[in-house]
Amino acid sequence: MYPIFLNVKNKLCVVVGGGKVAERKIKKLLQEKAQIIVIAKSTNEKIKSLEQQGKIKKIVNSEFTRNMIPEGTFLVFECTGDKNVAIQIKKECQEKRILLNSATYPEISDFFVPSSIKRWGLHISISTEGKSSAFSRAIREKIEREIPKELSEKLKIIAKIREKLIKTKGKKNKLQDKFLLDISRYAVENPKISKKTFLKYIAERSKNFMIDIDVVTDKDKPKSKFDR
Repeated sequence: MYPIFLNVKNKLCVVVGGGKVAERKIKKLLQEKAQIIVIAKSTNEKIKSLEQQGKIKKIVNSEFTRNMIPEGTFLVFECTGDKNVAIQIKKECQEKRILLNSATYPEISDFFVPSSIKRWGLHISISTEGKSSAFSRAIREKIEREIPKELSEKLKIIAKIREKLIKTKGKKNKLQDKFLLDISRYAVENPKISKKTFLKYIAERSKNFMIDIDVVTDKDKPKSKFDR
């Protein structure tokens, strides 16, 4: 399987099914601002509530039949638990060249939805390629315990430095790549150090890499006697 992150913002995604599994898929898609159509003979109250709030584009109250997937659909999620229905959906997706995820039947899936951790730009996903969602969840929970929230702050700083390097130089060179990797490794190995200590390390390493960059913000600069 080829690992990939997909941008589903404003893209049409169809969820077939109206139970708990469908609800979880819908909530994840809403977090990424997808446009959602639900096809199900019946839906639970939470899914109905999402439609009433205008978060779901439409609920089609019907069993799945041929040609129910609209043109322009980006992804389809099969959450019925019925293999015959799943096979029908798979056939239509193949005809329309739409990628399908089946919650129950991994053998017909084109992609899998991993268990994931998302914290300010840091997005870690774990997949067993449909073999066991419980196992993926257990690994995710262990990783979550290992990653302190302070690491997100370090990522914000590194992202700003990268952006500044690209703006000032037009593009990154190999020396800049090594510098960014160096400070990233330091952040990962020392996630709980203070922001001040991290900025000091970056300033020192920038000299070693012959990179001229001011990473100290006005807020972090020491105050002069005139500012006190």
